Amino acid sequence: MDRLVSDTTPALGEDALQALFEDALGVPGAAGAATAAGNWAWRLFAFTARLAKTKEARALYRLIVREMANAVSADTAAFALYLPSEQRLAIVATHGYHEELVGHVRIDPGEGILGRVFSTGKPIMQSVRPDSGSKARRYRTNSFMAVPLAAADGVMAVVSVTDRADGQPFDASDFNRLRAYAVPAGLALATDRLRQQLQEFVHLASVDPLTGAYNRRHFKERIEQELERQRREGGDLALLLLDIDDFKKFNDVRGHLHGDRVLRELVEVIRRSVRIVDVCARYGGEEFAVLMPGANSAMAFQIAERIRRNSEAHFGSRTTGAYSGGPSPTLSVGVSSARAGLAADALLKEADVALLEAKRSGKNMVRVYSATAPEP
Repeated sequence: MDRLVSDTTPALGEDALQALFEDALGVPGAAGAATAAGNWAWRLFAFTARLAKTKEARALYRLIVREMANAVSADTAAFALYLPSEQRLAIVATHGYHEELVGHVRIDPGEGILGRVFSTGKPIMQSVRPDSGSKARRYRTNSFMAVPLAAADGVMAVVSVTDRADGQPFDASDFNRLRAYAVPAGLALATDRLRQQLQEFVHLASVDPLTGAYNRRHFKERIEQELERQRREGGDLALLLLDIDDFKKFNDVRGHLHGDRVLRELVEVIRRSVRIVDVCARYGGEEFAVLMPGANSAMAFQIAERIRRNSEAHFGSRTTGAYSGGPSPTLSVGVSSARAGLAADALLKEADVALLEAKRSGKNMVRVYSATAPEP
């Protein structure tokens, strides 16, 4: 006869939990850690400590599913995470079989065992798995448990386990143990979610929303960092300032939507033309900047010329849409190089002087800063 146990099963009492953790923490007067209860309490404490040290999401999911399975001697387990972008659950970590077998699976809230536990927030234990009628069996036994991982904002994931190693059905002791492990696991998931959200906020605060390049504030912070590194370690540092020639006229004739498209495409051209270590930013309306650690003036000139030529080829080859019926966008570029004692504002000023010299000289060209160049 099937037996289904849900959250109505008596939980561990507060006194029992306190005794277990006193035992785990080595509080004087607690029972000896060699007892069975003390041993699993120690494991729970160690699990909580490992959760706190795990910073990468995928590693966290695998740690949770592995340790929760081991806590109840389950040979098979799955970790189903709710994906807000899809509004469904996905199995993102497994124990006892390869993740690739189920990585494509998506589960709607309320669907099946995992979906029901997610929707209700109530754990389930079943001593006998209902017969599906299929001759092919994925599991050795008919007993399983599923528990929600939750925090203040609600359920975030579900862990299910099956196939106890000794072939016996899970019992109330296993159920309570798995639920106890679910508490720090849920808190760890909430912490990881906050960490990811913070990283997203930091990224959004440093990126220009139109082009995806870094914004001016972030770029100026990076200049200060690179100048400080150069003061400590030496080496070269160059800066490019790039401006789209006659961009206001282009906007007036073609419209701002086409102008925005040019800005986005130009950023892609710049990214394809520079080195992986270079930092590209939108510095002003149609003005961009590239910070080049380790590059001297000659190297910076070569890369600036590459950007200019690639931009000219990209926009000049377009004969339809935004680029038809008129001159194609071109670039003027100014180059400056850091030297001992030069501040960030001075480095930017020299690149701007070189940029203005490129404009005066006919546009669509690169100029390197010279102390003899006229000031704007």
